[in-house]
Amino acid sequence: KTGRFLSCTAFPDCKGAYNVDRDGKPIVPKDVNIKCEKCDSPMILRQSRHGSFLGCSGYPECRNTIACDANGDPLKLVTEKELERPCEACGEGTLKVKRRGMRAFLGCDKFPKCKNTMPLPEDVRLERKVLPVEEAGFVCDKCGQAMHIKPGRRDKKFIACSGFPRCRNSYPIEKLDELLADVASGKLAQPAARKSTGKNGKGAPRREVPKTPDGKVDYEAMGPPPPGFAWTRTGRPVVETWPEEPLSCPECGNDLMLKSGRFGPFYSCTGFPKCKSSVNLRGEAKKRAEQEMPGPERVEPIPTDIDCPECGQKMFIRVGRSGKFLGCSAYPKCKTTQPMPEALSAAATASS
Repeated sequence: KTGRFLSCTAFPDCKGAYNVDRDGKPIVPKDVNIKCEKCDSPMILRQSRHGSFLGCSGYPECRNTIACDANGDPLKLVTEKELERPCEACGEGTLKVKRRGMRAFLGCDKFPKCKNTMPLPEDVRLERKVLPVEEAGFVCDKCGQAMHIKPGRRDKKFIACSGFPRCRNSYPIEKLDELLADVASGKLAQPAARKSTGKNGKGAPRREVPKTPDGKVDYEAMGPPPPGFAWTRTGRPVVETWPEEPLSCPECGNDLMLKSGRFGPFYSCTGFPKCKSSVNLRGEAKKRAEQEMPGPERVEPIPTDIDCPECGQKMFIRVGRSGKFLGCSAYPKCKTTQPMPEALSAAATASS
């Protein structure tokens, strides 16, 4: 997705990979003396198309990241209050942190009278807000999970499913009394404590991963893994050998089903969406699963004699979700695309 990279020839047994720079040289992640605040694993300096960042070495089990500079030094952590400043445009308002989607910026609190905005300083990162969970008192009528009262735009609250983003069910806060009346009449259920949905009611609850004093997973305290599984280095179950009999969900006891995702095969609980447990595969089991459930065949781009109008490189015939199109061969440095010419489309179809 982000361009060229170096990958180990022993894939899929070894998933080692490095990004490369413009000259094709590997960008090796650098170890930094910083621990992950979520799982206590070491953080590593990595590169993305947006620049440098610190990523947890426990990825993909832990996806924690920290914004940093090119040397791996974390940016200064500040609160929204610290970034407030007088608005120079109107002289009356105050520039405060505002958000639009995933983007944060400084905007005047006298909007719409004053529309002055500014980007956040480049050398700081915002402190993440930990909002208290406010139960709405009933469950989602679409997926069965608890509904929560959340803050929305301009401090206006709304009711949303706790299963977001998989479930996007929501209601305006004005309907809260009406929905609570439905709970009293029995039309809606109240949220209950987590209970088993497994066979004979013997499903296992999600286990907490015990750790040693130095922050590593305490495998002795965890005990043996469930039948058919092994432990990962972060204490999660994983399938290593191909199972001869159906596997049971380590959380609820229902059967697991082999499915294919964008990153390859995985096991998913048949109790979904009530149980959202999923288990990855590795080693022998992953090789067998890729044979049983192969991914879609990747179509190689076809070179053409058409020059890119932006950078002058040759255009390729590529295939997207909506069909064939012309894309620059210098992607991702140049992201120019063009619709497929009719004559070229007919020639490509005849040759294939």
